[in-house]
Amino acid sequence: MRAPWIHRAPHQVVRYAFVLRSLRRLPASARLLEVGSGPRGIGSWSGRPLVGVDLAFDRRPKDPLVPVAADAVALPFRDGAFDLVFCVDVLPDVPGNLLRPVCAEMARVARPGATVVVVSPCGPDAEESDRRMLRWLRGHGIRPEPWLPRQVEQGLASMEDVVAALAPWGRVTTEPNTSVRWHERLLRLEARIRRYHGMTALQPAVIAWGRLAPRELPGRTPTYRWRFVLETGATSSPP
Repeated sequence: MRAPWIHRAPHQVVRYAFVLRSLRRLPASARLLEVGSGPRGIGSWSGRPLVGVDLAFDRRPKDPLVPVAADAVALPFRDGAFDLVFCVDVLPDVPGNLLRPVCAEMARVARPGATVVVVSPCGPDAEESDRRMLRWLRGHGIRPEPWLPRQVEQGLASMEDVVAALAPWGRVTTEPNTSVRWHERLLRLEARIRRYHGMTALQPAVIAWGRLAPRELPGRTPTYRWRFVLETGATSSPP
């Protein structure tokens, strides 16, 4: 029987940390869009109304998320409809030939001067980390979460690919979100907690962390997950 709700994990707070901090700087009237939100998205940690887009919702979406079933290559919104557009760990499920169309759509629905935030694992260091984690889980007799073997099979976009997909629409900056070391520490911790059925008890702490003190964990290189920030309409300074 399917669980009535989805547990949130510590590594998810880390990947949403920059967006959560960004929300604090926006007025209450800001219009928010999460692409690839699932039924909850950032609403696990923020009570601000937002629109969440996904291909389908396998569980009933929960307030404050307003669900819209749609394809990210054809977002059903007018140009400039949102003050902040973001997607978090969605790009690994986007086929390579659709990366640019998806980024173009996110830029299109962001108002001029607004921000588009993309957070995603990228590149060979992240791919090697995924393979290492999959071997570790199987070696310890722990069933991996479905996204991990899928991600290993499909591979990841490079940083350069993501920057190139966003760059036509404004100035792009990049920063590490999670180091390989921190990512693997968190996933091993979460696997052990799930193994002993402790994730439900952990939920109050995970929710409080995201609401009160979300932080990225860039650590030392190599980097697992990167943060890309597009300032729509801005131009890069000449070299």
